[in-house]
Amino acid sequence: MLIVPTPTWLPPHRTVYPRKIPLFTHSDESCIQIALRTCNYIDREHPRIVHIQDTMNLEEIYISEAMLEEAKQNEHVEVLSAPEDWGFDKDGNIR
Repeated sequence: MLIVPTPTWLPPHRTVYPRKIPLFTHSDESCIQIALRTCNYIDREHPRIVHIQDTMNLEEIYISEAMLEEAKQNEHVEVLSAPEDWGFDKDGNIR
């Protein structure tokens, strides 16, 4: 999410609160790259990423390897496969 700062020069009754603007890119690959570059205070060598199909389908999710041990220890999570690379198609979207 992009945060738009509130201008400090506006009078109190006209203050606009920070707005969250969803990140939009033309491919999953560029979205992940931009998100990782703009996140502060993360372990860039071992990023914690969750990929979901959409918010209506959360039965199966993909997690980054940095989250694997935590997932294995959670009794509400079943790890279905070993870690594998996320493949991108020719347009840069996750297969």
